Amino acid sequence: MKQFLLFFIAFLILSSCNKHKKGELENQSGKFFPEVEQRSVIIGQIINLNDFIGAPREIELTVDDITIDKQHCFKTSLTDSGKFVFDIPFYHSINTYLNYGDGNIKPYLFPNDTIYLKCKIGRKGFRIGILSEKFDKKHDKFENKFFKQQNWIHYKQLNPFRDKLSKDLTPQEAKKQYLDFEKQLLIKIENRVKKNSLNGLLPDYLKYSAKYSIYQSIIRLGDKIKDYKERQKFYSFISDSIAFNKNAMITSDYNSFLNWYLYNVEKRKSWRVDTIGKTKEAIIHEAIKMKLDTAMSIRKGLWGEILGACIINYETNMREEVLDKNIVKIYYDYATNNFKDKYIRQISQSLCNSSNKKIKEILNQTIPKEAKLFKNDSISGKDLFDKILTNNKGKVIFIDIWGTWCAPCKQAIPDAIRAHEIFKDKNVSFVYLCCRSKEEPWKKVIKQYQINGSHYLLNAEQYTFLENKFAISGIPHFLLINKNGDVANGDAPRPSNDKLLVKIDSLVNE
Repeated sequence: MKQFLLFFIAFLILSSCNKHKKGELENQSGKFFPEVEQRSVIIGQIINLNDFIGAPREIELTVDDITIDKQHCFKTSLTDSGKFVFDIPFYHSINTYLNYGDGNIKPYLFPNDTIYLKCKIGRKGFRIGILSEKFDKKHDKFENKFFKQQNWIHYKQLNPFRDKLSKDLTPQEAKKQYLDFEKQLLIKIENRVKKNSLNGLLPDYLKYSAKYSIYQSIIRLGDKIKDYKERQKFYSFISDSIAFNKNAMITSDYNSFLNWYLYNVEKRKSWRVDTIGKTKEAIIHEAIKMKLDTAMSIRKGLWGEILGACIINYETNMREEVLDKNIVKIYYDYATNNFKDKYIRQISQSLCNSSNKKIKEILNQTIPKEAKLFKNDSISGKDLFDKILTNNKGKVIFIDIWGTWCAPCKQAIPDAIRAHEIFKDKNVSFVYLCCRSKEEPWKKVIKQYQINGSHYLLNAEQYTFLENKFAISGIPHFLLINKNGDVANGDAPRPSNDKLLVKIDSLVNE
């Protein structure tokens, strides 16, 4: 009776989803693609949600999606009793991450499958997250055994080998050791798991995890080789059949490998737009089309479309602050007219629609009342930094150095905002220094994320001063200043790291 009831609930959910009009791409559980037949459903509940006052009422599912070169994100709200549903398009079996608060679990999903899940949450220091999970009877054995094998391949085999590898080896010597280790590890895997274990997936999963983790490490070794021809010779063992292996898409290690391969090994094609006698709009249109055509010409068929979709994802999902609807339409039309794979076409169209929605939201937003914006072009970097210390005298200061064009910078903003909320009544100032960016995108990002605190738009000299003073090699970069105005940490942890919150708390109580 209980199994029938669960099935009936799932049937009602799926039936209601399928009532959406053709072309509608969103529902309450995230993106919706009615034409895509392969789907996956998670029906879950946080059973102790109401034991925690102020616990988040939203849960997120991220999927390693090779077609866009990033994790694909779905969000949904929790009911008052902690229940949630994710009904998502699903291309192939792959790792997923169910994120709640500041923790996650990692269910492995299959297309055309439904998982029932119950979780418990708890607090740890400043964080709240999932402490334990229980899958339905059908999936419980698989998920637990799979997770153990996944940990075995990474934490018991791959990571220890990397840690023991001598730092004094040349790239060629290290490559040989990696390839020798690959042979040994594949034999271990063959002896460890049966061919039919866990839906027949586990042997292939472990094999591809091993191979492509090792190949990615070798690609990173090749970065040390300055001579281009020598570097290409170093990579010559990676044939097309290795680099573009559809069977390997079941492991996230392959996704990561392919990213490194495309940007570090694959020969790049150059392109150039003739701007003479053309309007700005025409130049933008031609540049976008040429960029996508060039990417898709590198590989034919599915792999070319994947390269094109990766560009569309980056340009429409990571750079909303420099987009408008006319530019997004160019990407949408390109996906519609050039991508033959139904899933890749639809997911690219959905990314464009999501971008348009964000653009509209940004236009309707205003700078938050508690945000203070400064553009001090007339003073030096040293004077600006001294001014920040003076304006926040007697306070702990968290400084975030970022740029509007920097995707990791923007990904860190929600965590910084959360830290701001934790310490808003505890004598801590949050200061954001935006570098190598223009004024309009700067203001758009502040509006988009609703970032309170003090904001400074740096000029080139001011950023160079900070870059030299704190040996900044890349952004985002974070600083902590104590109540006396002294630098407590010139390279502080990211806001997602508990160590930062603990450090701020200790500086507050000094």
